[in-house]
Amino acid sequence: MNQKAYGFNRLMWMVVIIIVAVVMISACSREPDIEQIKSDLIGQKISSPLFRQYWYVESLSEFKTFQITNKTKQSDILEFDVAIDLEGIRTKAPGTIAKVVYKKTDGKWKLASVSAVSLKPTRKVSK
Repeated sequence: MNQKAYGFNRLMWMVVIIIVAVVMISACSREPDIEQIKSDLIGQKISSPLFRQYWYVESLSEFKTFQITNKTKQSDILEFDVAIDLEGIRTKAPGTIAKVVYKKTDGKWKLASVSAVSLKPTRKVSK
């Protein structure tokens, strides 16, 4: 292999490595979207100390509606206000308003806390 071809191959490998690094960095620092937030809430308790009520999220199917109503970002903290209609096997909680907080750690957004601003679970009426 001549010197010119060797230099070209080396340059191409460097370009590929840089592109892969940029893609990996951008994927790690991407802010959570609705689907990621819902997934992160599985296994979490959305509680409302004011009303002494809570909802333990067991599956994605419990989210009947899910809408981000506000997003606030400051440095490594990201807060979402979300409006959710929840429905389980025996109970439902329409009109739930929650604050979901993420913290950026090691370049990734991780769920830090979730709390209900408004939560009123009720038993579903049997048909």
